[in-house]
Amino acid sequence: MGRIYYDQSVKDEAINRFLNGESSPKIALDMGINSPDLIRKWVQSWRKEHNISSKGYRKPNIADDVDEIQRLRSLNQRVEEERDLVLKTLSLVMTGEIKGWNELLSRLAPSNDGI
Repeated sequence: MGRIYYDQSVKDEAINRFLNGESSPKIALDMGINSPDLIRKWVQSWRKEHNISSKGYRKPNIADDVDEIQRLRSLNQRVEEERDLVLKTLSLVMTGEIKGWNELLSRLAPSNDGI
């Protein structure tokens, strides 16, 4: 497959969206651009061409931060659940309370007491 060339208006729109706080993966997905890295290269070239430092020029996108915080909280909850399961298993094995896989699995299965 050959190289894809993008019109200057496409590049300008992508650069503007990036500088206004959107993430390059989101812009690439929305605009059908093959690579978020390509957008970052366009922005880097634009900054060099206009003698603009990369520090402090981009407007922060709070929505991206909120999404990232939600993703990390969800991941943290999953890791904590896995840790608790490992600790419970280790406790059962170390105390000798279990005598085989079937017993271990039956003790680790969620109880249906309240249902």
